[in-house]
Amino acid sequence: MSQKNRFILIVISLLSIGICVALYVRNSIYPFTYDTLKELSPTLSYHPYEDVMYSNGSFLEMSDSLDIIDKSKYIVIGKVPTEREILSGAIKTKIEIIKTLKGNLNTNEIYIYEPFDISLTNNCIFTYEGYNILQSDKEYILCLSDTIKGVFMFTTPSLAKFPLDYDSDDFLIVTQNELDEDSIYKNYENYEQLFSTEESYQSYLKTYNKLLKLIDDVH
Repeated sequence: MSQKNRFILIVISLLSIGICVALYVRNSIYPFTYDTLKELSPTLSYHPYEDVMYSNGSFLEMSDSLDIIDKSKYIVIGKVPTEREILSGAIKTKIEIIKTLKGNLNTNEIYIYEPFDISLTNNCIFTYEGYNILQSDKEYILCLSDTIKGVFMFTTPSLAKFPLDYDSDDFLIVTQNELDEDSIYKNYENYEQLFSTEESYQSYLKTYNKLLKLIDDVH
């Protein structure tokens, strides 16, 4: 695939994510489940560093001054069961609420849209700012904004989810050039988040520590 054609494909796919997320997300159009994604991962190329400017205003843009606690309408500790639905432009994921840290949620479970676009036609996965999908049966701190048709959105993909049990091996610093050399999703599917620079990783960890302090304060 030429560089020009790849760029056009990325722009079209990301605009699809933005339009679907900002306006609505259609019913499931892919005849496979989340488990099938694991089976297909060796055949899919991963493009995780797309800019949220293509999200049609669905997410806040990352900046040094962004305070995710202040900007998020809801912050929860939640667990991901196995129930998911792969949609056009996103994955709809069920979350079991363990504790609410910010906002008022009178429910034990919610659904969220994960910004994770799978294109079987082009064997590609597109997402924003290093985001990777939530792992099943793990507990996370989740930073959420408003809902679309009753389904929650992340405030911004780069500071969306924080596994409650931190393990440095769950994160990877990898440049775009390195991804261009090795983009097979199988090699990245078990990472929580990718970072293009050490600086962005440290920013994530700084927010992580703030959220852990929030848990202590709420207790």
